[in-house]
This record gives sequence, structure tokens and C-alpha cells, in this order.
Amino acid sequence: MTLFANRYEEIKPLGSGTSGTVYLVKDQKTGRECALKVLQNPLGHLKTIELENFQKEFEILKDLNHPSIAKVYDTGILEKTKHLYLATEYINGADLFKATEEKSIDFIEHLFVQTLRALNYLHQQKVYHLDIKPQNLLVTINDQRYAPQGKPWNQDSSPEAEGLTRQGSSPKPTSVGDKNEPAIKVIDFGLANFYERDFLKSQGEKITIVGTVAFMPPEIIKGEPHDGRADLYSLGCAFYRAFTRELPFMGEAFEIRQKHLSEAPVKPSAIKGNIPVYLDKILLRLLEKEAANRYASAKAVIDDLNLLTGKDYEVETKETVLSYIPQTGKLIGREEEYKKFLAHYDDRIFIQECQKKPYIIISGKEGCGKSRFLEECMNEAKKEFIPTLSWMEFMKLSTEKVPEKCLIVGDNITIQAKELEYLEVFFEKNPILAILTTSQENIPCAAESVINLNNFSREQTREYLLKATGLSNITENDLDEIYKITGGNPLYVSGVVRTFFKSGVGIDSHGNWSQQVYNDLGLKIEETGVKELIKTGLQKELKALPLQLGHWQVLNMLALAGRPTLNDLQSMSGAFSIGDALKDLADHDILKVDAENLYAFTNPLYKEIILEQMNPQEKAEYCDVIADYYEAHQADPDIILYYRGRGTTKEALSCLLKLAQKKRESLEYQEAKENLTELLSKPHINQDTKDQALLELGEICIEQGKYEEGEKHLLQIIQSQDILIAAKAYEQVGLSFNRRGNHSQAEHYYQKGLEVASKTPELKWMQVILKNRLAQKEIDLGNLDKAEEILKQTWNVWKNDLNEEEKILAARSDIDALYYSKQEYQKAIDYLEELLGVLSKKPHLNIYPVKIYMLGRCYLRIGNLNKAEKLLNECLEAMKARKTPHWLYAVYNELGALFERKGDLEKALSYYQHTFDLARRTSSENVFYGVAFNMANVLMEMGKLDEALKYYNFVIDHLQSKDFSDKITTTYWLYSGYLDLANIYRQQSHLEQAKNHLSKARHLFETSPHLKSQEQYFWQEKADLEQSQKNTGEAKKALDALQALSKTTAFDQQEYQKWYKSFLEIKG
Repeated sequence: MTLFANRYEEIKPLGSGTSGTVYLVKDQKTGRECALKVLQNPLGHLKTIELENFQKEFEILKDLNHPSIAKVYDTGILEKTKHLYLATEYINGADLFKATEEKSIDFIEHLFVQTLRALNYLHQQKVYHLDIKPQNLLVTINDQRYAPQGKPWNQDSSPEAEGLTRQGSSPKPTSVGDKNEPAIKVIDFGLANFYERDFLKSQGEKITIVGTVAFMPPEIIKGEPHDGRADLYSLGCAFYRAFTRELPFMGEAFEIRQKHLSEAPVKPSAIKGNIPVYLDKILLRLLEKEAANRYASAKAVIDDLNLLTGKDYEVETKETVLSYIPQTGKLIGREEEYKKFLAHYDDRIFIQECQKKPYIIISGKEGCGKSRFLEECMNEAKKEFIPTLSWMEFMKLSTEKVPEKCLIVGDNITIQAKELEYLEVFFEKNPILAILTTSQENIPCAAESVINLNNFSREQTREYLLKATGLSNITENDLDEIYKITGGNPLYVSGVVRTFFKSGVGIDSHGNWSQQVYNDLGLKIEETGVKELIKTGLQKELKALPLQLGHWQVLNMLALAGRPTLNDLQSMSGAFSIGDALKDLADHDILKVDAENLYAFTNPLYKEIILEQMNPQEKAEYCDVIADYYEAHQADPDIILYYRGRGTTKEALSCLLKLAQKKRESLEYQEAKENLTELLSKPHINQDTKDQALLELGEICIEQGKYEEGEKHLLQIIQSQDILIAAKAYEQVGLSFNRRGNHSQAEHYYQKGLEVASKTPELKWMQVILKNRLAQKEIDLGNLDKAEEILKQTWNVWKNDLNEEEKILAARSDIDALYYSKQEYQKAIDYLEELLGVLSKKPHLNIYPVKIYMLGRCYLRIGNLNKAEKLLNECLEAMKARKTPHWLYAVYNELGALFERKGDLEKALSYYQHTFDLARRTSSENVFYGVAFNMANVLMEMGKLDEALKYYNFVIDHLQSKDFSDKITTTYWLYSGYLDLANIYRQQSHLEQAKNHLSKARHLFETSPHLKSQEQYFWQEKADLEQSQKNTGEAKKALDALQALSKTTAFDQQEYQKWYKSFLEIKG
């Protein structure tokens, strides 16, 4: 068998064409199988364009990292024959057309979505493929019919594959089983960004047409500028063929080009009757002649697919989202270092002046990016097809066998002076350069031959984070926290991004990083697990240091004492002298003296590591010493509480509980939880204190939307001997179930809590809370009369029987929500203002911004938009401080409604999009449908009827197929959706569909009493529909019904008069 480049062992040829041959080979260095593409002509006989395309393919692919894009491993020149080669990932599968033969619609649709994800990634990297076709979309399937054929890169296509002849009828599709799950790979980037390069080169001359004619976008045919929408057109052609088994346009090459420009394709469903209508819509839009009429992005296609089908394809999966971490691609934060390398490289290899040493050393600590830097240096040589030897290979060769011109690379090498001398003596004037990386401190060569890679600066850390996440900005606080725990170490910074992606922090409803979600919820580093990753590295560093007992005593004291002065530290340490230990620890880069002349760890995670390995008793005794010291020096009371709570004295438990409650009041939830966790870890904690701590922990978790975690704490105390604690625990567990839409379980726990609270008259205020919770459940279920009966009773108790402190505790009445549901907004406002008058004394309570939100909603409904906006923005700031997704979602939704009322539809749509991105973090499905409904309304008002139709159908399809507990909201959405669909279909002259939806709306208001106040909108739409059909008699009946309704209270007179006047004008 042939051995290529002294490395790639031939297994078999995979295929050949005019440009070259592709082999299946085994890489002897790595042991993996690769596809090795060898160009047909040797280097000296290649056309300029062939060489440029080959180099460009490597240049693009080396920077790409996506599960649906074939990876490139290596490129170079075969020494003997001077042929160029490219080693890439071997795809053991079939091209798209063959792989989809006799496959189901679902099977092909999954491939379609995978390809869209790959294009979304490429286009965000500003890479346009420009040759998307079935032959460049390879499918790997665990199916023996397709193994082990493989598919060569850039294999010449047959006339049939090019679409010049028509295929026969397609077979019936079959279902796809688990063993057949498809995975797609995009290959062959030889033409990627070709047009852009040719355009820049030609400076206005005629553009060369590139690509495959059957899949060629009109703008490429016409030689016009293009973007990612050109790939989307080609994708439409490729999947049109996969679904229908026919191409959209067929004939001779010149005929096909003309049809791309002027002929509309046949609907896919007209070719194959089992193709659903939604695919007609999507594929035909992809095949629009004008790029402006196509989808704006691959992401938009997936969004549309979800809306049209009710499916939930993510734009990014957990696998694809990690592709955006820049572990390959352009170096970040290493620009100056790379310039130094290039100067050395040019001197030795490119210009060959050989004034510099035949080696350059890349030095730095573990994790600073030496291997990544070395990889980029190697890529520089690969672009020019410079042979590369490993350091081990080089050391085994005799001097005369070393290539005349080459790069020598070694990663993590121990540098020895004699080896550098050998390079200088024998290769001083040869175009040879050794690039070696090392972590050793003393390097036996001059500084001009060393590149030191330090950790990122704070600004370089920011640049890396923005590049990796796609965010436009990151807050200074978050940047500070990330920089503190990573120290700018590239390995740790990339670890931060990786754990963020995996945990879903800052991810929107499409799986993308979202600036708005990030702004609203922050990064919440403690939830990502990234600290554990970094701590593992720091522990390794600590173990490698020669630390003695004295060093550990200083570290223990500093870990507990925070940021003490030298005098503080010495006083707390007693007679033990700490000077030498401090100096050693500073030399080892573990301690530093900060700007305020206080001692601190260089990385705050050292503190956690040391505290975790301290003996609990020893830790507590240290805390006693520190508490005594700070108490004697009259330090901040919270500091004293902190250390006293972690000590051994009797008041430790009460100190921790008091500190936790203070932190909770100031919305420092994480600190509150840390103190409560510390309290629960105490060995001699009494049951009453334990129960109180568990209650506090549970309540914090429920407020943060961590329902399962909260329930875990609360269910431990529902049998508490303390009646109040037990009643509160039942109430909070019920609230947890209620927020997730499980009303039956919520009622169970509320009733249990009420039974407990009723055992003592002193807990009348707690009974009020629980009864109000039960009333809210009735409101959600549409039982307004029953809810009103309960709420009036609890309001009278709250107003007349409770003292001021109890009123604050029980100020959770939902009587305002009741009257809001009944559309008696002024009555709701009166109740809310009385409640807020009491709550304003303690605005830190969670209920305060909730009632502000409700008041804003009510003012919005009565048309006081300025007051509503002020209140909703006040609430928004409060909820952002709490970072609670379910309330942020609600506020954004109302702000969307507010700007819709103001007529600022673009802003309304923007707020609804914020809502949708946050909605994925709630556990209620109603959230998605509610936002989609609101977005449909706005799009309809904007005249974007087709877009609105998709959202309305999305909502209605889901609501009709499921049984939701919130009957009022569900039936309202259905009723309004039917009317709006009737309106749209009427405007589009689809009158039968309009009648059908109008009939559904009528059935709903006739069977749902709470919709009685909405009846006028049915008759208005009915009158409009009949008038559009010239059915004057039926239109008059609708008008008569409206006039009869106008005499009732449940009627919007202003809205009716405005509509009636408009109707008469149209009629006239």
C-alpha cells in the first residue's frame, strides 16, 4: 500500500475526478481514518485559481468547528511528486439524494434542520459555501445499505446528479427507526467565499460563475453581490430534490440557468402528495428569485418551521452551541506575540535571511494557550506547504536527512542548552525553524528567541468572552467576577464559556446566546459548575508547591479572615511569626497585597479550596479567634455575625440565622443561602432552628423559580411542631405547584396548610394568606364567583381584624387579580392602592413589586399609559434585581402590550421577543402560547398577515390539542385567535376559511360565560365578513345584534362607535 507524506497509509481509493483523487487512509500518527484529497496536477502545473481554491479551502476549514461540518486535519505537499494534499474527516455514508431514498418526511426534515444549523454557524463566521448540493451533504446512517461506501470530496458528478435528466417516480417513504438516526456533514469548501475573492481581485471586471448549475442561485448566475441567502437558495434546491425526488428545474445547462432566473418551481406537494403544506411554503420561499424575499437567515427557517408545525427544533443544540467557543480560529489576545513569531518565521522560512536563531521558544504556565499558539504557527506553515517534523522525529534524524526547508515543532518540551546549540551549529543558515513550547522557568537562550504567553488581561478576557458568546456587551461586575476566579488563564476562561453553554445560562428560546436574557438574568456563575473546573486546576498547583506547616497556618487564617492587614493577620496568629511564610506564598503567586494594602488571595477560589480541606473543629476555633478580634476592634456588625456564626459559641446558630435573614432582605440570595447551609451543617442544631432555616431556604428557592429544590427543603418541615412553620411550608409547596400549573396539587397543600393554621387564632393572618391562595386557584380555573366570595371574606378580615404588622405579612390578597379578570379595573386599582399603602413600609418584601406590576396592568387597561409605563418600569427594575424569570417575563409582556397600545409596534414586538426568550425558563406551556398570540396580534396590526397567520395557527393548534387548567386564558386566546384568523382570511379572500373560524368563535362565546363581554367583536367581524360577500341581509342581522348588545353593560361603547362609523363609511 502507498504511504503518503510518510504518514498516511492508503486503505483504498474512494473516487477521482478532474481535480484529483480521494483516498481512504489511516493516519499513522493518530491512528484515525481520514479522507486524503490529492490534487491531480503537481504544484508547478496548477492553475492559479486551482491553487487559490485549495489554499482557501484549508484556510476556511481549519477555523471551523461544528458537528455538521467535516473537519480538516492537515495539508501539505508530497515530497517526491510535489502534489498537494488535504487530509480531512472521513465521512462513511451517502450523499443526501441517495441517503433519503425511500425515507420518511420526518427523516428528511431532521437532515434539513441539521443542515440549517450548520449554515447558521457558517454564516455567523462570515463563510458562504456557494456549492450546496446533495453531493456536498453527506449523511452517515447506521444502515448497512450505505456502509462502507464513503463519499469522496469533490467527486465529479454524473449528468443525472447535475439535474440534466429527469428521474423516475419516487418510492413510498418509510419510517425511520432509532437505529437509522441520520447525521449530516457539509463538505467541499473549495468554492466558499469564491465570489467575494474574485470580486476583490477583478475590481469590477466580469465575475466568473461558480457552483453547480442545478442548485445555482439567481444572484450568482447574474454575477451580483451575494450573502448567506445564496446558500439558502441552493439548500432549497437540494432539499426540494430530497423531498420530491425531482429537481425544481431541469433541462440543458443554459435552460436551467434561465429557469432559475425566471420560472417559478412547481409546489413540492403537487409532485408528491404526502408532502405537507408547510414544506411547500418553506421550500418555495427558499427558492424566491430575489434574495430579499427569501428567509433572512438559516435561523429564521428553523423558527418558521417550528411555528408552522408546532414542533420545537432548536437553532442550537448542546453540541452545536459549543462550536462557537474559539478553540480554533483566529487567536484572541495574542496579537503582539503572534507578530513576534511571524517576524521570526519570515526571517527563517519566508525571506530566508536567517538573521535570527533557528528556534523560537513559546513559554508560559499551564493553561495559558501554548498548544493553541503552536497550532496557529503550524497553520502558517501549512498554508505555504512547508513540511513539518515533530521534535522527536527531528532528534532521530541525522543532519543530512533533515529536509532542506522545514518547520520542527515540539509541545511541552524540556529545553536543554545543548539541543539549542546543535540547531545553531548545524542549521544556522538553513531555512529551518524549530518552535518549542515549555512551562520551565529558566530557558537557556536569549529573550529575543522567547515568546512569553501570559494570562489574558482584563480587556483580553472581555474580548474572548464576547467573541465566544456573540454578546455585544458584558457587565463590569460579571467581568470582574470571571476575571477574579480565572486570573485571565485562557484554559479557565474557555472553561467558563463552556460551562455557561452547557448549563443554558443566558440562552434564548432558540438556543442562542441572548444579550437581553443575559442582561435580565446575569450569568449566575455559581450555577454553572465552572468553579469546580477551575478549583481542580488550582488544587493541582497547590499540591506541587513545597508548603510547610507555617504556610498552611497562614493560608488557613487568611481563608477565614477575608482581607486583613499585616497587623490584623499577625495579631490573629498570636506568637507565630508569619513574615517568611507570607513572602513565600507571595512568591508562589498565591497571595498578594491589593491596592488597599490588604492581604488577599490572587484567586478567590484558593479560599474555597483551603476552607474545604480544613478540619471543621479547627475552622470553628479559628472563627472564634477572628470574631473576638473584630469585636474588640468594633468592626462591622455583619462581619462579627459572620464569624461568630461559624464559631463554637452558643450564639453561633442565632447569628447565622440573623445574618441569613438580613441578606435575604437585601436580596443577596446567594449569601443568604450560604449562611443557611452553614447553619444546617452545625452538629448540635436544635429542631426549631433547623426548621426555620429549611423554611428560609425553601422560600428563597421558590422565589428564584427553583421549585424542585425549594420543595426538597420544605417537605422536610410540613410536620414541624411549630404550627407557623408547618403552615408556611404547606403554603410555599402549594405555590410551587400553582406556578407550574398543577392546580390540584396546589389546592391539596393549601388546604393542608389551612388545617394547620386554623389550630390557633393567633395565625388568623396566615389563614388569610392560604385562603387567598385558594381563591387565586379558582381565578385560574375560571370560577370567578367562588373566588370573589373567598376574597371578600379575607379582605374584611385583613382590613378589620389584623394589626399593622399582620397586615404586612398577609398583604398577598388576590382580590385585585379577581377584579382584573372581571375587567373591573378601577375596583382593582382601589384595592391595590390600599394594599400598597401598607406594603410601602417594607418595599423589600417580594410581594411589593408584584402589586406594583398589577397596578401597572390595571392602569394600562383603563388607558392611563404614562402611569402604567412608570409603574411597569419600576417593577422591571425590582424584578431584575431579584432575577426571577417568571416575573420578568410577565413585566416584559405587559410592556409589549403598552407599546402596542401606544402604536409603537416595533417596540412592542421587541418586548414580546424578550418575553419569549425568558419564557423558555418557565415551566408553564401557556407562557409560549401567550407570547406567540401577542406577537401574532402585533404582526397583524403591522400588516404582516402571513407572519401573523403562522403565530395564530401555532397557538390554536396547541390549545386545541391540550387540556389546560387555566380555562379563562385558554378560551380567551382561542376565541380571539379564531376571530383574528377570520379577519386575516377575509382580507386574503379565503372566505370559506374565514367562515369556519368565525363559527368556532361563536361556539366559544356561547358556551363560555366569561367571554360574554367579548361578544361584540364576533358580531363586528361577522358584519365585515358578510359585507365583503355582498350579503347585505346577513350583515344587517349582525348590526342588529351589535345594537342590542350596545344596551348592555358588558360592551365597549367607544370601540363600537369607532367601528360602526368606519363600517358605515365602507358600506357607503
